[in-house]
Amino acid sequence: MKHYGIIILSMLALLQYEAQARVLLPALFSDNMVLQQNSSAAIWGQATGSKVTVSADWLGKAVEVPVTKGKWKVSIPTPAASYEPHTIRISDNGSEAVIRNVLIGEVWICSGQSNMEMTMRGYYQQEISGAFDQALKASLYKDKVRAITVERYESETPRGAFRGKWVIPDPGSVMGISATAWYFATALADMTGVPVGIICTSRSSSKIEAWIPKEILSAEFGYDVEKINSDPGIRGISKCGLLYNGMLAPVAGYTAKGFLWYQGESNRDNPGAYSGLMSAMVSCWREQWGDYDADMPFIYVQIAPYAYENDPDGLSVPELVDAQLKASELIRNSAVVATTDIGLKYRIHPPAKDIVGRRAAVEACRKAYSIDIPDASGMKVSKAEFAGGKVFVTFDNAGYGLKDNDDIKGFELAGADGIFHKAEASIIKGKPMVVVSSDKVKVPAEVRYAYRNYIETNLENTLGYPAFPFRFAAGQGAK
Repeated sequence: MKHYGIIILSMLALLQYEAQARVLLPALFSDNMVLQQNSSAAIWGQATGSKVTVSADWLGKAVEVPVTKGKWKVSIPTPAASYEPHTIRISDNGSEAVIRNVLIGEVWICSGQSNMEMTMRGYYQQEISGAFDQALKASLYKDKVRAITVERYESETPRGAFRGKWVIPDPGSVMGISATAWYFATALADMTGVPVGIICTSRSSSKIEAWIPKEILSAEFGYDVEKINSDPGIRGISKCGLLYNGMLAPVAGYTAKGFLWYQGESNRDNPGAYSGLMSAMVSCWREQWGDYDADMPFIYVQIAPYAYENDPDGLSVPELVDAQLKASELIRNSAVVATTDIGLKYRIHPPAKDIVGRRAAVEACRKAYSIDIPDASGMKVSKAEFAGGKVFVTFDNAGYGLKDNDDIKGFELAGADGIFHKAEASIIKGKPMVVVSSDKVKVPAEVRYAYRNYIETNLENTLGYPAFPFRFAAGQGAK
């Protein structure tokens, strides 16, 4: 009997409703929520009657929907975004659930591992840049940004609800919001001039496999899901599909504009598989949102430099970044946020979430809102020419050239022996080009930049955007 009592109490905690109400609403549909503008917004829940009636103060006529096996779902048209608060009423045979202070704007799903989960409060002895300043001004965004965070939860089967609530930012509440997501949302609100809602569903140390359904991992990648998921030596955050079921499934289908993803650190052990896994995950998520034409942008963040395993000279970071860049070729309507310049040698969680969030917002504006800032993206190599014992490297996203600097750091050259040596690099005036040379490499065969777990770098375009790590071989192109 005690076991059944715990189940009943858990169900009561997961569903928000009036004491005698027959309409049961998940936490997603509650006061202070944001609905996607100019859309057919999905709303769902449970009820004890045969039908529910949904009305909103912007609708001319209420919408009725049947209840099937205790569940219902409806889509309602939403108007253009505004800062005007709205009310939604959902009734069933005389009982009524009311959702107040609803804003219409832009909704984004923010997911990943610890660098996404990390709140404005930071971690112990790990601060977030600008957190105190953001706390002081948080109330300025009370009608511009709303956030809801999905609780940590691992599940073998898809879950239908979670504990949580939509938060109105103030000096106290903002400290519990994902820092990356907060900076992303505030920048997006400033740039678009409309309210932004962020749904934060992240789990520290999680592997990408945990965010992909078990069936996909088994059928498409040959994972022995049963063996992996029954192994007591493997943490739940690394097991197949457990976070997809526990933390993504409860929000799947909530009408949104796009996704922001910050993950990859936990998949450095097998970078070769990452781009394929990531592509499969995005396809799955888009299918869950009914986004078969890839209209929902997928913005994701490059993992930052860090001396993993106390080995700054290791290659697991740049190799994972290579996989992330390859994924951008596989995933339609996607963009990568450059972070080569923000990593710290011995801190896995860079404080500069302000830079990450704002750069992500710029990519989102480019992909979703036709707002384009020239050169506001990470630099990639467009070509590398090997001649006269030097390498001439040309970059894109540098229309106004490279930031003037007489001491460019982070380049290395190797000859036919494949041994890399620190190289000197200088900017060629009037061109987005760097010339690289080394006294120890008379005939360069390869050039690379930022291609270690951690190495000091400082190459930027005139907007302060860094170059992505790269490795380029003569006659072969970028590796």
